[in-house]
Amino acid sequence: MPKLIKNVSNFSGGLNNNTNRRDILDVESQVLLNVSNEIPGKLVMEGRSIASSISSNDVTAIDALNYGNGLLHTNLDRNFGAAGINETEYLFINDKTDSIVRIYDVTNSAAEATTIDYGNTASLVEMYSVDGQIRVIPHYGNAGNTPQVLGYYNFDRNFGYTTSTSPINNSLSNVYVSSNLHIAPIKGGSSSNVAYETDKLYNKMTHFHPDNDSEIFMLDVQSSGTYAMGDGTGSTEVNKVEVTAVEMHDLLDGYLDNASGYTSDGKGSMAVIAYFRNDVNADADTSIKPKSGKRYGLWASKVYSNYDSDTNKSESVAVYLGSVYQHTSVGTSSTDVAQKLYFGLTGRMGDKDPRYSGFKIYYALMDGFQEGGTIDNSTNIGVKYLLAEVDFAKGLRYAGSQTYQFLFPYTLNSDKQWTWPIQGWMSTDRFIADGITDLSIAEPYIVEGPSVIGEANTGFKTSTILNRRVYAGNVQYYDSERKLVTKSDRVLKSLPNQFDNFPENTFIDVEVEDGDTIIKLESLGNKLLQFKRNKLFIINVSRDIEFLEAEYEHKGCEKDYHVVKGEGFVAWFNTYGAYIYNGQQVIDINLAQNGQPKLTNWSTSHYHDNNVIGYLPKSKELIIVNKNQNILFYDLKSESWRQSNVFGNRDITNLVNFNNGDLYWWQSVAGLNSNPDTIDLVKWSKTPSTKSGSQVLYQTKEFDMGSAATNKNYNTLYINYKEGNNVKVQAFGTKIDASEISLTDVGTLSSGGYKTTKMAFPDTFKNCVGVGIALTTTGTTNANFEVNDIQIVYREKMTR
Repeated sequence: MPKLIKNVSNFSGGLNNNTNRRDILDVESQVLLNVSNEIPGKLVMEGRSIASSISSNDVTAIDALNYGNGLLHTNLDRNFGAAGINETEYLFINDKTDSIVRIYDVTNSAAEATTIDYGNTASLVEMYSVDGQIRVIPHYGNAGNTPQVLGYYNFDRNFGYTTSTSPINNSLSNVYVSSNLHIAPIKGGSSSNVAYETDKLYNKMTHFHPDNDSEIFMLDVQSSGTYAMGDGTGSTEVNKVEVTAVEMHDLLDGYLDNASGYTSDGKGSMAVIAYFRNDVNADADTSIKPKSGKRYGLWASKVYSNYDSDTNKSESVAVYLGSVYQHTSVGTSSTDVAQKLYFGLTGRMGDKDPRYSGFKIYYALMDGFQEGGTIDNSTNIGVKYLLAEVDFAKGLRYAGSQTYQFLFPYTLNSDKQWTWPIQGWMSTDRFIADGITDLSIAEPYIVEGPSVIGEANTGFKTSTILNRRVYAGNVQYYDSERKLVTKSDRVLKSLPNQFDNFPENTFIDVEVEDGDTIIKLESLGNKLLQFKRNKLFIINVSRDIEFLEAEYEHKGCEKDYHVVKGEGFVAWFNTYGAYIYNGQQVIDINLAQNGQPKLTNWSTSHYHDNNVIGYLPKSKELIIVNKNQNILFYDLKSESWRQSNVFGNRDITNLVNFNNGDLYWWQSVAGLNSNPDTIDLVKWSKTPSTKSGSQVLYQTKEFDMGSAATNKNYNTLYINYKEGNNVKVQAFGTKIDASEISLTDVGTLSSGGYKTTKMAFPDTFKNCVGVGIALTTTGTTNANFEVNDIQIVYREKMTR
């Protein structure tokens, strides 16, 4: 029989150590350890993790980390320490011990002084970046921790008054500031126990008050008493309230600010003054007609903004401030009485949260109320409509108007405050309100309920951003009755473009009370992927109403760091295998063409809770690292697996990609966390590296040359390689009687550039059915070791 040649030069099939060694594909390998088949037609040494230029000392000596958690990479338009547009690459790193997220400027290789302080208890954190703001959500369960948002702000809070005068307070110029994430309503209740009561109507004029540190309150204007209005007789005009500037100054001072007084730093509240005239006479130039048995009530909401006062506004729930005074005899006759609604503001902006950018005043008709009666939950409340909006940077606008009018600053005893209308304290020492003549412009109040995420001990454990909403899973929050609710199987979604506003009724419950916790949320296209421990739910969110598109048993995950999002796919693993979702279907990437797993004993040999998955975008590979030194690679191009054991015993954070595609993580040597010098930022390098020790790097299938029942004489082997010092070639095979030949030395490779070496098979490999080749190290393997192809020369024997 003539000589025949088997050429082994295609290694693209990767590792398959589960199927019979004869039955795997020719391009597959039984062993692929510490060598990479990522380059077509070539085996090269595997890369390794290498130290970066960033250490723990660069970010204030972080000395402890949470496994698989606590690292965020993002880009911002601005640098923390420079003015103007200055695009910068950043790392946000959770300092577990100090409960602070520290910031490192990757672009300029410098630590930032700015930090995000989320509380007083070490915690896992959920971190994400959207529209240039960083959200840090400590995992709930610790009352001392509060979700935070770090954002850039640059605007003057001068109520639109641009005449030469300095703003009273709170101008934010080119600064990053961290604040509570909560879209909180107006503060109310006692000064020692601030509450957010929004559902009860009575006693609001005492509930919201400067003594309770309320940002906004309604002055209790009456026909008589401390703040009585004019009655139209003599000099007491009906559009003036008998409160002096000094009295208002003392009232606005407020309990919580009293220690330092009403000083120029801007403490104090904003008073809303609203009433109808104190008689039954009609005004000729108004279409507003108060009626007997009905009252106008006022509600107020706080407005939060990103960056400046116009960007991504969020509105808090509107709380009831009080009722507008009207004379007891108005509307008792058959003829309606047309009267102006007198309205004014005086005071300051209150809350110093940098995101607090203004407030809105709404009105609604309340039926079944008589002057002097009680307003309670039985009162029938009509639709709420906007009366006025106050923007701290622009001033005031009435409903239906696009024009803002500035508030007027005035000084009393060296203390500055604001007033609307401009003539508020002119002419007399009493306040002069603005007469509103039309309420026909309908800008309705549309916020459905308070945001329930953001207070201390509220939050969520996983999130994703989809369709300009944040979807938050595994949540804890205060419900409408102020009860703390924990829902590990619930998803809350934010309002569109309001990334911190989570109403209680905007939730998704796919399957509840099933003993299965939401571990991870991820998104792809218009699909929301909800990973529980046991199941994967794919939810279609392309429309306003979400619907369950698919449910997969045994496709959940145990840890959030078992999931990674890549370019057009989501990949993850669990105890049953590894998977990719491409937007259309879930693919089990551990299954070979014959439907059997490629990797043997996945659940015991390859799956670990401390596996952390990442993505290498340059080479289009998944990487699964493990503190027990094992690494798995999956090449998306060739759909092949390989292994490495060069990782080392390390505790690590989650894995993140820098702008250049490199994969980084924070790591510490296990057991040495008390020493900050042991914690460093490292990256995965694709550059081939040396490997010490003796082990099999590569082992082919057993080739029977297409004839499993025919003996062959295996004579010669040719191998094309370079830098092969400390590498020997071995062979294995099977006799016709099914007895196996174990690894047997064939020859030794040498150092130097590319060469082709000829080797002779031992006589053991005459009269064999099949043969395979292995490359085994005997010492330190050169980083530049490469194999291009292997040729096996043989003769078939006659079948008798």
